[in-house]
Amino acid sequence: MKKEVRDYIKEENNEIELMLGKFTNLKIIGEGGNGLVYSAEFLGEPVALKILGETNQTSKKSRFKAEFFNTMKLTENKLIVKYYDYDLLMIGDHSYPVIVMKKYISSCKGKRFQSFNDVKKFVDFLFEGMSFLHEMGIVHRDLKPENILIDKDGNYCISDLGIAHFDTNNFPEFYKTVQNERLANYAFSAPECLSEKGISPNKNMDVYSVGQLIQWAICGSLHKGTNRKRFWKCDLEYMDKDYLYSLDLVVDKAISNNPQERFDSINDMRRELCRQLKQKKVIDPFDEMQLLQGMITDAYPEDYGEFTCIDDVQQITAILKNIKCSKFSENSFWFNEGIGNNKITRFEQFDNGVTLINSGCLKIL
Repeated sequence: MKKEVRDYIKEENNEIELMLGKFTNLKIIGEGGNGLVYSAEFLGEPVALKILGETNQTSKKSRFKAEFFNTMKLTENKLIVKYYDYDLLMIGDHSYPVIVMKKYISSCKGKRFQSFNDVKKFVDFLFEGMSFLHEMGIVHRDLKPENILIDKDGNYCISDLGIAHFDTNNFPEFYKTVQNERLANYAFSAPECLSEKGISPNKNMDVYSVGQLIQWAICGSLHKGTNRKRFWKCDLEYMDKDYLYSLDLVVDKAISNNPQERFDSINDMRRELCRQLKQKKVIDPFDEMQLLQGMITDAYPEDYGEFTCIDDVQQITAILKNIKCSKFSENSFWFNEGIGNNKITRFEQFDNGVTLINSGCLKIL
């Protein structure tokens, strides 16, 4: 069915006629399991066309219609995708639903977050945008980088409410989910969305997805299983250690496989992050020791769980090069010359085997 849409648009010289008028210069910019997305021009302005290319199932048509009309029913919010019109593209005896929407520059798929400021902006967006949807009575259920769009000014926007659950107290019920119907994506969705049958939509499903999106943004990958990669191990420019330390604690709870152990909502996540940031942190020395152990083990895995004597200059140099004193809390990283402790404010390893400690040099022979 999608092939019929593609072939038709090609045959029509990349133009289609809808009730609104003629859309020209169509170029495909995206494709999902059920639909196609084209960029186009209408009355000289850039737009995007989201076309449902698989129309054999009534449920898919109903969800597509619900996505448009329920999204249009929302209060105007720049963090939620902007739709303009719903129409039908007629090709022979077949009708294909079309959503006319704002043209966005790209999605977050493949995006790399280089600095702390990039991450902070993304986290703030997730909290604000998803809190708005939850307050409106919507559980998204399909959050992933492809469904977060970026406009020409670099601002983010939540899109694709095709399998969202809409509270029937606020929205009309276009279609009721049937038992055994699989919803959501495998990578970013809560485990219960994929493994349990007949489970009721819950806000903490989105909590899990937001936690995984934050993990992905900072570390470049998702977390499954144990030994989650900590944010302090990720190289970001201009890092705020207190923020990342607090965010680590929040994400730990958000991506629990057990729904009962997660936050109940995105607002609860945001409040906990604020609470962690406001309270004066008491540094646990064992946490600091674990941090140092991680840096040593990354450079010398044989050290894990063992007492080790290292006399190889290259191994010692590699370990020292991997130690970053800026990762530790204030006053927790120091050295002793026999006459008193000295706080380390600068620790830098050079290629010639010299380690700079504050203003002094350590040479390994």
